[in-house]
Amino acid sequence: MNYTILMIIIISLIIIALISIYLYFENNAIQITNIDVKSPTVPDSFNDFTIVHISDLHNKDFGKGQNNIIDKIRETNPDIIVVTGDIIDSYDTHVDITAEFINGISKIAPVYYVPGNHESRLLDDYFLLKTQMQTAGVHVL
Repeated sequence: MNYTILMIIIISLIIIALISIYLYFENNAIQITNIDVKSPTVPDSFNDFTIVHISDLHNKDFGKGQNNIIDKIRETNPDIIVVTGDIIDSYDTHVDITAEFINGISKIAPVYYVPGNHESRLLDDYFLLKTQMQTAGVHVL
């Protein structure tokens, strides 16, 4: 085999491996970004007010009982939690995984939820999910 062809194959395999590792990390890591908002229009009563914003989980499984993500949220000690859409995946729906997550976070702080485009595609599953959320005390907007 030609040395140049062998090097192209090796470099291609390394690139594929690195892309695979990156994609795995991006789809499985829990990222926390802290943003301090300072504005003269925000009342002083909101000093140290913490909002956790969750979006686009697509029924991702974060370990037994969803504890990996729930523990991270609990550590931030939020005043409220907002979930803004696509908590389920309309192509591979697992309402049970999402319900575990919702039940866990609703014990931490008040939860406000806005459905996304994936929820709008699932009438029956979304109705079940919405009912479970309301039972857990989530404010469905």
